[in-house]
Amino acid sequence: MLYILFILLAAVTVFAAIKLSTYADTIQLRTGMTGFFTGAVLIAGATSLPEVTTNITAGVINSPDLAVGNVIGSNLFNLTVLAFGDLWFRRKRMYTHLAPKNAMPGALGLILTMIIAVSLIVRSPLSVFGMGIDVVLVVVLYFGGLYYLNKKDLLPDEPPVAKKVTMTLKGAIIRFVIVALVILAAGSYLTILGDQIAIQSGLGQSFVGSILIAGATSLPEVSIVYLAVKQNQFSAAVGLIVGSNMFNLNLLALADLFYRDGVLIRDASLSNWITMVALLVLTVVVLYGIWKNEKLGRLFWLPSTIVAVGYVASIVLLYVYS
Repeated sequence: MLYILFILLAAVTVFAAIKLSTYADTIQLRTGMTGFFTGAVLIAGATSLPEVTTNITAGVINSPDLAVGNVIGSNLFNLTVLAFGDLWFRRKRMYTHLAPKNAMPGALGLILTMIIAVSLIVRSPLSVFGMGIDVVLVVVLYFGGLYYLNKKDLLPDEPPVAKKVTMTLKGAIIRFVIVALVILAAGSYLTILGDQIAIQSGLGQSFVGSILIAGATSLPEVSIVYLAVKQNQFSAAVGLIVGSNMFNLNLLALADLFYRDGVLIRDASLSNWITMVALLVLTVVVLYGIWKNEKLGRLFWLPSTIVAVGYVASIVLLYVYS
């Protein structure tokens, strides 16, 4: 019964994400926002709502591995979503349409990821306001970094896609909020079910958090990346993934706030390093593909292929060693 409920909630999440994308397109066109901003801020924040509830729940039930595994696993899965979107629409050659500016937010995300990676090794007991010093640093650099990139005009500025819309801005915003709340509720219950599945199956919370829950809570990104690449909104697709990944890392601070048994990162299992290493390596691959897209030539498919293969390899390793 657990698995049936899990699948049903996942289906609801996908449907809600498709509607969310539709309302976001209307908001983008009515306000004149760029495709990247829409993807990295508006949609990324809404589609990351399942991760919000996942991390709060993981903190409350004192499960640091579920929180860390979900965030790292979700970010790794997100990169794979972008890769499969590129490979599915390979004739569009997504990377060749991306400007070097698209790599700048990704570089910030890589720095934030490296902080968490180092923290998993150092395991500092230092805390601020009940949160580890590492996650507090991530939050500060996230907002400071975005402010700096925006001030220096280093964010992509892809214009909104031209299409006819009939819905009003107010109507789109109201529907956007309602659908976002549906995703929030579904994500909360997916986390609870995932924890129960981890106990019953004996797979371990690191594996379940990194694969099962991370994949389920990232389903909104799957739907929206597919639609964005299909509509040639490549900057919006990349912005969604980059924005979601950075936003997710901040959620470790939220989980740490609700985790009362110690410092979240310090208490997380070292088995999370398997997905962490994969995330770091594959993020570099994606950034290289964006930055050096003109040099890829006929190998335009290579970055996404490496990401897809790397993801599968990390799943196998995590299953074996978790």
